[in-house]
Amino acid sequence: MKKDSFAAPWKKVAENWEKYYTPPGRPSEEDCTKYAMYVKKASGKKSGRALVLGATPEVRNVLHKFPLEVTCIDVNLEMILTMNKFVPESDRDILVKGDWAENPLADNFFDIVLGDLTWGNVPRDQWVKFHRNIKRILKPGGYYIHRVTTMPENWKIQPIEKTLEQYEKLSYTKQRHMELFFHLLTDTYDSKNHTISLDEVKRNIAPFWKNNKIIVAGKIMPKTTRLIHNLFSFWGDTSSKTWQTAYPKELRKLIAPFFEVIEESISHDYLYPETSPFWFCKAKK
Repeated sequence: MKKDSFAAPWKKVAENWEKYYTPPGRPSEEDCTKYAMYVKKASGKKSGRALVLGATPEVRNVLHKFPLEVTCIDVNLEMILTMNKFVPESDRDILVKGDWAENPLADNFFDIVLGDLTWGNVPRDQWVKFHRNIKRILKPGGYYIHRVTTMPENWKIQPIEKTLEQYEKLSYTKQRHMELFFHLLTDTYDSKNHTISLDEVKRNIAPFWKNNKIIVAGKIMPKTTRLIHNLFSFWGDTSSKTWQTAYPKELRKLIAPFFEVIEESISHDYLYPETSPFWFCKAKK
């Protein structure tokens, strides 16, 4: 898969970040608390170096509370620069344009590497290289802190009309459309290719999207219509965005040669947090 298919859609994400890109797509308040907790465990509030995969403002803002030199790396430099407006102390950060799996950074340099749902943006055939390189740039015994996109072991894929009806019964919140999106996205899981797909989400919605309204069994669903409008406003014409994922057991096996998963946890201020748990990892010797 071409790198552009992973990088290009994030230009639109940057433009709509504040209005539409809510938790669980970006870190929630509780997620930020967890990041701070894990960074404290990893650094002990001592000076050091931290690398952010991507440009997630919330992660960078958490790191700025610690005496750490912060570097951000992303193939899409435009994304990093756009995100700077959400980072009050962005001038502190060192910005590097580079591919996560083939990064140009020095060996044994960072104390901590952090990523928020970054793993899913790496093509599957680069997963081993990606994690080998994270371990390479970490100092011995360094820490890898991330929310990872997973396919929950007990997840039951259901007909989309049932999901649309389910969200029609829920009260509206600022982040409800993104919770619905994560639900619909998880339901597109392709076990053969280990992918979840925005294109599939749109294709599944299409039969129920009539005259700019969600209609199920002849009934207009105003709440769900509003959520879908928000999703379309966010993603725009983007239709080919694909993420990589797998069941937690498979993901643990994949990183086992490089990292020990010390702790796993989930937040509780958005729906279905099991699709994006925290993994607090330590580099193996």
